[in-house]
This record gives sequence, structure tokens and C-alpha cells, in this order.
Amino acid sequence: MKTLSQLGEFNFIAAIAKKKLRNKAVLKGIGDDAAVVSISPKDCLLFTADMLIEDVHFLRSADPQAIGHKALACSLSDIAAMGGWPLYAIVSVAFPKKLDSEFAKKIYKGIQKTALKYSVDIIGGDTNAAEKIIIDVFLCGQVKRKQLVLRSNAQTGDYIFVTGELGGSRFGGHLNFTPRIAESRFLVSNYKLNSMLDISDGLIADLGHILKQSKKGAILEQEDIPVDAKAGGLDNAFYAGEDFELLFTLSEKAAKKLILAWPFKKTKLSCIGRITAQEASLQLISKQGKSTKIKPGGYRHFN
Repeated sequence: MKTLSQLGEFNFIAAIAKKKLRNKAVLKGIGDDAAVVSISPKDCLLFTADMLIEDVHFLRSADPQAIGHKALACSLSDIAAMGGWPLYAIVSVAFPKKLDSEFAKKIYKGIQKTALKYSVDIIGGDTNAAEKIIIDVFLCGQVKRKQLVLRSNAQTGDYIFVTGELGGSRFGGHLNFTPRIAESRFLVSNYKLNSMLDISDGLIADLGHILKQSKKGAILEQEDIPVDAKAGGLDNAFYAGEDFELLFTLSEKAAKKLILAWPFKKTKLSCIGRITAQEASLQLISKQGKSTKIKPGGYRHFN
């Protein structure tokens, strides 16, 4: 019998996702950044949940309001990755019995401030006791069906883009990141994106999700990858995770228009490569023009 560590996070998810859905209104269940449920011919609801655990996703020595921000912002990033906007949140927390009550209140204050900023109503939740701090956020959003973007429709020849800079999350950025709601809304309102997700497990792991679900390959240009100055090199940009930037693909024609029209001066936009027809192939072109195979990797919860 395999342990969860031996099976791996994504093999476990794949195993539990095999059951067929009974309700035809569910357009997408397990396997994307959020589940998608149709509510009208033109509109869908988005559902996502993220759990943060002390000593895994944050340390108790961190700013409690920043912890609260991250707890909600992770789910906001999922909604952005689907092309939608957030609506309602249910927040459940478990705290150690001897935790300073002011620390707990400040965590919730951080959640409330971020909810207010992104027009999210917190409509319920649960509390419990545990050995470590655990925060679980369930978030509901909405998206126009014609603007919905999944991971599974990348097309051969698509340009690959990423927002922001990568690899700096482990140096503090993972608590204070900005979910790319505004950038996502601009993109889906003006361009036909073929695939999109947010980078939570690392560029290579998350691009791998797009390639696997789209049955495609990719070529990345090393000199175009936006490595954060704090990252210390390309490896962290590739594999560290928790950057929560948007990774998306669109046609060459649309890409050229986007590069000229990008309105967000504080959010860097980088074209880092192309989608290829060679399934599961992922190559890196060096600054000298040499092509090498990129090794798979990224954050895994059960490792």
C-alpha cells in the first residue's frame, strides 16, 4: 500500500477526480484553479478553497495581518486565474487554545482588509481548536461564460506570458503578494486567452499542468523569464512556487496587440516562450541559443 508521499499530491487528486459528476450544470470540477458551475446561458459561478497551515505556509513570527491577507489572497488568485471576479467568502479557522487572542484578531483583521479591497463579503465560517493555526477560505466568484479560461485549451503556436517577477516568494513575497484580479479582468475583457492559471507550485510545475491538460509542449526563452532580483537565480523562478502570478497563453496575433496595449505600469508583463505540438516536451533555449530539456519539479504538499 502506497503512502501519500509515495503516491504524490497530483496522483491523489487525479484518483479522486475520476468519479463522474451527476449535475450537468457543473462545467468543470476537480482539476483547475476553481470549479465552474453554470447559472445561466451567459454566466457561471466559480468555487475555490485554500487551506493555510502554520509552519507550512507561514510562521507565527510573521505579521498576523499579512497572514490573514495571504489566506484570502490565495483564493482570490484562483478566481483571477479563471477570468472571474470574487463575491463571497466563508472563513474557517482553528487556533491553539493558548494563542494570544490579539494575534488571532489581527489575522482576521488582515482577512477583512483584503476582503474590503476586493469587494468580497465574508458570509460565514467555523472556528475550532488545534495544535497549530489553520485557516481555510472557501471563495465564490463569478465569470462570464465567454470570458472563462481553463488550463486545457493551449494551442500550438500560442505565445506564453507571465505577469510580475518569479522566484522571490520564499524571501517574504508569499505573504504580501497582490492577486491579479485587475490584470485578469483586463485580459479576458479584451483578448481571447486559450489557457491560464496562477503560479502557486512554481513556473515549471504549473506550466506542466497546462501542457498535460492541453496535450502540448513548450519552448521557453531563458533571457525572457522575469527572475526576481531576490530569487538568487533561475532555479527559484522555476521551482520555488507561491509567486501567485498569472501564466497564460494566446495566439500570436493577439499577443502582439497585448504587448502594445498592456496598461499596468506596476505589473511587469513578459512573453517567455511558445506552445508546441510535441506533447509533454518542455525545452529551454539559453541566451547562447542552446536547447536543453527542462527537468520537472515544483512544490509538492506530500513530499
